Amino acid sequence: MQAWFSQHHPGVSPYRLYALSNTASLLALLSYPFVFEPIFSRSVQSTLWAIGFGVFVIASMIGVWATWKRGSIPSLAQDSTNLTQQELPHPTTGIRALWLALPACAVGLLLAVTNQITMDLVIVPFLWVLLLCLYLLTFILSFEGERWDSRPVFL
Repeated sequence: MQAWFSQHHPGVSPYRLYALSNTASLLALLSYPFVFEPIFSRSVQSTLWAIGFGVFVIASMIGVWATWKRGSIPSLAQDSTNLTQQELPHPTTGIRALWLALPACAVGLLLAVTNQITMDLVIVPFLWVLLLCLYLLTFILSFEGERWDSRPVFL
C-alpha cells in the first residue's frame, strides 16, 4: 500500500502512514482500559472488532480496485525491468542480517527492560503500558518526518 501511495503521490513520504498507524495504536492502548473495557462487554467488543476488521477489508479492496482501475499496479515484469534499468545494487547478506538484527535488538530491549522493571523493581499493574507507550512514541517521532530525525544525535 505504501508503494501505491508513492505512485499516486510522488514526492510525499509514505512512511508518514506508519506514524499515523502507530499513533492510532497508542490511542487505542491508552483508551481501552478507560473507555472500551468499562463500557462494552466482551461479546460487544468482539462484535465491534469483527465489524472494524470487515471495514478494513472492504476499504483495502476499494483501494486495490481504485489502483487497478488507474492502471497503477505494476506487474512483476515491469518491476524487474525498472530495477535493472536503474541498476540498483543488491543488498548483501550482511545488510540483510542487519535488517533483521536491529529491529530484533529493539524488541529484545523493550522486553528485557519491561520484564526487569515490572517484575524485579516495582510491581505496579499496567506499568508495562507506559513502556509500550514510549516505544510507540519513538516510532511515531521517527516516521512522522525528517525534523525529528537527526542522525548525528542518534549515532
